[in-house]
Amino acid sequence: MATHDSSALLLVRSTATIGLGLATGLMASYPIVAWPTMYTAESLDIKDRLNLFWYFYEQGASTMKLLLPVSAALLGYASYASRAAADYMPATFVARNRKALLAAAAVLTISNIPWTIFAIMPLNLRLKKLKDSKLTGAGTTDNASDAEIDTMIRSKWAALHGGRILMTATAFLISVAELGSA
Repeated sequence: MATHDSSALLLVRSTATIGLGLATGLMASYPIVAWPTMYTAESLDIKDRLNLFWYFYEQGASTMKLLLPVSAALLGYASYASRAAADYMPATFVARNRKALLAAAAVLTISNIPWTIFAIMPLNLRLKKLKDSKLTGAGTTDNASDAEIDTMIRSKWAALHGGRILMTATAFLISVAELGSA
């Protein structure tokens, strides 16, 4: 902690770091915890897997809709309010560049929103349509097979979600480094 930071600024930086840690952990838990549940239980058919996928997605989305913007705003404020170490004091690279690093962490965090809207949402909407058609038995113009649906989830969606995890984890690590060295 920098000796010139107020307690309020330390609270803001700490809260943002905790928020990013929670977001990273929750995002990473999906492929680590949810998928083994969906794909090791042999009794689950594609309808059940789609239901589980969508349930986990909705739970994560409801959490991230609050957690990511608040964390980004806190990081943005911390970037604005913090000061770099004095030039005459010995300091690390992180301590000397903390404003830029906090701003970068804020940008990485808030970038999850456009990434989700423009890169992931089209696939999410397709999976939602497939889930609804499988549950109701009504036909759809998208006649994806069960194997294709599994590939959409395990390959396409997983890769896109990995981008979110990477952005959030990077912001978290930057925030931890800044908090620990300022």
